[in-house]
Order: sequence, then C-alpha cells, then structure tokens
Amino acid sequence: MMQKKVLFVDDETSLRRTIALGLSQRGYDTEPCENGMSALKKLESYVKNNVNLDAVVVDIRLPDIDGIKLVKIIKFKYPGIPVVLITGYADRYNLEEIHNLQVSAFLEKPFTPDEMSDQLVHVMENQAVQEEPKAADDKLEVRSQSAYMLLRMEDDADFFETY
Repeated sequence: MMQKKVLFVDDETSLRRTIALGLSQRGYDTEPCENGMSALKKLESYVKNNVNLDAVVVDIRLPDIDGIKLVKIIKFKYPGIPVVLITGYADRYNLEEIHNLQVSAFLEKPFTPDEMSDQLVHVMENQAVQEEPKAADDKLEVRSQSAYMLLRMEDDADFFETY
C-alpha cells in the first residue's frame, strides 16, 4: 500500500513538526510548508512531476498570503485535490465564507495528530467515492466551438444598441 501524500501548510514551526511526525507515524508522507507561496510551488512541482497528492491542509493565517485566498487558488488550479482548512481563530472568520469555499474538512486548533489523521481518512474516503468510474454509457461528448461574425455598420449607428 502506498503512503498517502499530504501537504501541510502552517507557519507555526512546532505544529508543523508535531503534525508531520504524528501523521508519518500513521502512514502519511507529510510535506510541511511554512507559507502559501512555498505551498503553491510544491503543488506546481508535484503536478509537473506526476506526484499524486492526496490532500492539502491549509492554515487560515499565513505570513505571506491569506489562507482563504490560498484555498481559492488551490481549488481553482487543482480542483481534484481535497483541502482541509485549519485555524486557531475560527471566531474571527466568517463561517459562511469558509463554508462557501467547499473545503473537504474544517478543523480548529488545537488538535492532535490523531484528530488530523481521522479528518484525512474521512476526506480521502469521500474523495474515493466521488472518483468511482462511471459506466461508459454515462460519458458525454464535450466539444467547444468558436464562431466569428463581421458587422459593417453605418458611421452614425449605435454600436452598443447593436451589440
């Protein structure tokens, strides 16, 4: 069985170390990142090198980029990767905005490596269910077409009305 790979983004050195070690003991290959930019570089590197990433854990408060913005970037660029959002300041954030991010899980600090592992197990089980292949009959053909049109207008014609 291959180890599950997790990117863990948090600026607290002791928490990164504790969770990385705890998850490692539970069979996870954990890649710690101290800020959002290093996380994005790692993600890009993983994609380029065909490294399968099973989840990304993101702290809301990071020194270089807001965690919520980072989650939006990850969800846009890498929609298939589950994201777990963590924070020690849940009361300071708009929970509706967090819900709208459609993260796979939300965990408040302090938490133990066991609690993180339980969340990751749950997230990855849900991901596996969503990725089950569908029958060949269910496949739809998707095509994209472009069309161009040239309009010749009188000089005094209202362009915006025509548009």
